[in-house]
Amino acid sequence: IEDFIHTKDELEAAYNEMISINAVLETTLSNLELSESKYKNIFRYSPFGIVLYNMEDFKVENYNEELLRILDNPNEKNLDLIFRNDGIFDIAKAIYNPNERVDEEFFINSANKIVLLSVIPFKGDSKYMQIFFKDITEIKNLQIKLQDYAKDLEREVANQTEHLKEANAKIKNQQQKLVEDAYNKGLIEVTSG
Repeated sequence: IEDFIHTKDELEAAYNEMISINAVLETTLSNLELSESKYKNIFRYSPFGIVLYNMEDFKVENYNEELLRILDNPNEKNLDLIFRNDGIFDIAKAIYNPNERVDEEFFINSANKIVLLSVIPFKGDSKYMQIFFKDITEIKNLQIKLQDYAKDLEREVANQTEHLKEANAKIKNQQQKLVEDAYNKGLIEVTSG
């Protein structure tokens, strides 16, 4: 009976310890789920297209909806093909630096867009790289329009400057004629007098 009571006490102590451990595990799991939910929301609703790319298998492991919008590709089954055909993986691999983020402007043929490609190492696992896409097509088009406008403005300023020079030359000629006419009239008056 003493052995039974002793065993029962040990079992109760072990059971209480397991309940305590279970409570800690449940709290930890709850915190992890909350943290995971936050990061999934950041990933899901990011204004950038995000890809987790497997460099060993040459496959897109994970991505967000913004990437599909940027690539004009509602069918995610074609992502690996797009990455190969458009050379996205090649450029990402070429600019990949395991120690820092590297940015590169890149034209995606299949989407007819210019993107800013940012390649970020995946800390703790060299098998993966994170690739961020930012559609800068509109910004580039606006820059081109602005450059064209600046060139047009320069041409207009040059034309106006030329017109002003011509007008200035005409005014100087008129002044010269007036001076000569006044001089001639003065000579005529002096001579006739």
